[in-house]
Amino acid sequence: VLTTNSVAAIARLIEEKKIDHPVVVGHGYGGHIAMRVALDHPKLVRSIVSVDGLPVQPLSDPNQDDSLGERRLIVSESLAPKMKLLTDQEWHDRHFAAALSIVTDQHRANELAAMLASQDRGVYSFFLFESILSDVRPQLKSIRVPMFCIAPISPAPPPPPQVIIGSWTHVLGA
Repeated sequence: VLTTNSVAAIARLIEEKKIDHPVVVGHGYGGHIAMRVALDHPKLVRSIVSVDGLPVQPLSDPNQDDSLGERRLIVSESLAPKMKLLTDQEWHDRHFAAALSIVTDQHRANELAAMLASQDRGVYSFFLFESILSDVRPQLKSIRVPMFCIAPISPAPPPPPQVIIGSWTHVLGA
């Protein structure tokens, strides 16, 4: 719902403001949204740029079956029930771990974690679950506009699956 609404809102903005074939740029999940805009509204955009945006949210185990059915099971039987049981401290700790994957300064990580932990848990969880279930890999070859993807590939910080494992290990039961 959030992804579909975001894609529709971007398309509506382009049409209402009469923007002539813009380059759509997205960071993180916004890069995923940009890919969806290119798929759903190819005649509206000139090209897309995805910065740290993936066509699918990586699972904690790269060897795991990551079909849509398996992703639904992970969300419904593991992730969703366990997220509901998080204490305030565990909620903060997960966001602190995520913040440390973004910034190295402890003070900034604490500030960022406090901001992230202040999000509405229901909205955050809904967004997280939707991002896990949204997969455009099968459609990537259908994108008919130029697409430029920027993503770091380095042993430090860890690749996305390792970040997810580190941030949500006890929630995923891994």
